[in-house]
Amino acid sequence: MGLDSYVARQIAAPSGRLAPLVARLLNAGNRPLNLAAIEALDLRPGMRVLDVGFGGGGSLRELSERVGSGGAVAGLDVSPAMVDRGRTIFRRLIAAGGLALELGSVESMPWPDASFDGAISVNTIFYWPDAAAGLREMWRVLRPGGVFALAMRSSQAVARARPERFGFKNYRTDELARLLEAAGWTGIASRDLRGGLSGNAVVMRATKAQDSSPLVDRESSSCA
Repeated sequence: MGLDSYVARQIAAPSGRLAPLVARLLNAGNRPLNLAAIEALDLRPGMRVLDVGFGGGGSLRELSERVGSGGAVAGLDVSPAMVDRGRTIFRRLIAAGGLALELGSVESMPWPDASFDGAISVNTIFYWPDAAAGLREMWRVLRPGGVFALAMRSSQAVARARPERFGFKNYRTDELARLLEAAGWTGIASRDLRGGLSGNAVVMRATKAQDSSPLVDRESSSCA
């Protein structure tokens, strides 16, 4: 495995001795995008919110402060090292019932339907094995009226790293909009961010409609 491939896979799922360093780098580099994604949710005290691909955990304390003691935060990550690290760093918050961190993939999440009021995912969709399935699963775990904020470096910025070399996928905003719509999301909007640590980036915001029915029901009716 070449150095470029090793670094790319560490960023996708930190592991081994370098995991703590990668976590700190992710927190620093993703902070502007984390904050932009959180702002897009318009969180209020008492809400339940999810971060898919929380990595170094840079968003978790901010999310917890936004929803307060009456709310709850959950995080999902594919890296055992990041889950273990998060459970250690945030052990008091977890013990108080304000945070739950789970190991797993976005395509199959361990929560029931309509578990959350909002969700974010920052600089992760490049690494999802099946983006369409992941966006459907995000739709499933949000309640009707829930908001999903998807934030990432722009496709132009990501293209310079040629992620396809490592089996990852670069998405244009219009491609993501079509995937979101196909997964059932409505009110899809995007906002460009320029400069700062985030570089050129975009935040996409989508809503699960109030009258949403399970995807299986909508697919069955469309085939009738």
